[in-house]
Amino acid sequence: MKIKQLLLSPAVLVPLAVLAVLFLLSDHASYRQEGLSMTPVEDTVTSTGLTVEVLNTTNEVFWNAGDYDPSYRLQRRVLGLWFPMRQDPAWTGGQGCMMLPTCYYEKDIPQRLYFQWSTDYRFPFTSLYPGRYRLILDFYRQDGSYSYGPDFSLAAEFTVK
Repeated sequence: MKIKQLLLSPAVLVPLAVLAVLFLLSDHASYRQEGLSMTPVEDTVTSTGLTVEVLNTTNEVFWNAGDYDPSYRLQRRVLGLWFPMRQDPAWTGGQGCMMLPTCYYEKDIPQRLYFQWSTDYRFPFTSLYPGRYRLILDFYRQDGSYSYGPDFSLAAEFTVK
């Protein structure tokens, strides 16, 4: 009976509830696509930006808005789980994104994209604290099909020291 009382006590239930909420709020997606990779370029990761390289080894052509993409996302790894970083809704959402320069990723032609965390007051963050992060970008197939959202997303994991 004492074990049941202990398990139902607030001292046990509250931490379990907090862990459950954290688990539900975290992002469990792997953000991988066979034949397409996005990796940080060595020695370009800083607390204020990074360069990633996108490489397509498939026979398909993919596209996105490159380093002008207004819908890229940053996540931070905390307690082994990925959590989205707060972003200003006025900045994200892709208003006018069809007018942005488009990057096409053809077979075996690596492309480098540079992302800098802006010092604009509307931007959600100007520098990152030391820790593990991932940058997520949306990609679309260049096969003439149209969808209301990205065909898939890729993530590049990096560490800020």
